[in-house]
Amino acid sequence: MKTPRWILFFIKVKADCGHITRLYDKIKSFDSKGKQHRIGMTITTEKPKLCHRCFEKKAVIRCALCGGSIFPGDFITLVSIEKDSVPKYAVPYGERFIVCSRRACCNNGGLFCGRWTSDGEIDSLV
Repeated sequence: MKTPRWILFFIKVKADCGHITRLYDKIKSFDSKGKQHRIGMTITTEKPKLCHRCFEKKAVIRCALCGGSIFPGDFITLVSIEKDSVPKYAVPYGERFIVCSRRACCNNGGLFCGRWTSDGEIDSLV
């Protein structure tokens, strides 16, 4: 039987980052228009690497073009953007910036570069 989500809100564990966190909590997220939302996230391991607050600060980044959230495991693309039009939250990777693979940012679908990881790296860069 699956544990109800409201019970997970009261169970706390210590993450490797040193913080105490609930098994279920809400984190900040941004949609493709840059509007902020709160979404629920459940920790599925007994000893997580990051608490919810550290996860939203270190593992979740924002797309340099649309401002939407990029979560670990999401497909990403690298693009060149003029220096004067780069938003503060944009994440550089070498000479380029990381953008999401949403249709508005990557409309031809042929620019796949890899997946974003929770370690702040790009996995399977091609």
